[in-house]
Amino acid sequence: MDFSVKDDHALFSGAQRLFALIIAIGQAIVYVLTGLYGHHKDLGAGVCLLLIIQLIVAALIVTCCPCT
Repeated sequence: MDFSVKDDHALFSGAQRLFALIIAIGQAIVYVLTGLYGHHKDLGAGVCLLLIIQLIVAALIVTCCPCT
């Protein structure tokens, strides 16, 4: 991988963001289903889904925000 080549740098950056999204999805599901926010049976399916979506969107904002 040659980072002086613009295409290689863009490909690597895209792969990093995709991998970060996959990890965020997995973590969000694990956090909700292991009871970090309460027992998932008590919360209900709708609230669990909303929690997962909120965690994924927050990860997307952090991952895709151009800070540099």
